[in-house]
Amino acid sequence: MSQASGLYLHHQLQALAKEHANFHYHPCVSSDPEAQADVMHARAHLQAIIDHPDLTGWRVFLAGLPRW
Repeated sequence: MSQASGLYLHHQLQALAKEHANFHYHPCVSSDPEAQADVMHARAHLQAIIDHPDLTGWRVFLAGLPRW
């Protein structure tokens, strides 16, 4: 995802994260100078590895546009 405006179900996922302690939502965009402060500026798969270098036992769901 390159633009924050294209984040899928952004507000609904934020609400789920607030309601459920075991659900974490970390929106990422590759480039969008207008993105809100709570949107990370990174490639999602790289940010996941930086934040969690050992994902043993985790499930990670990443979504975005297919490689162009």
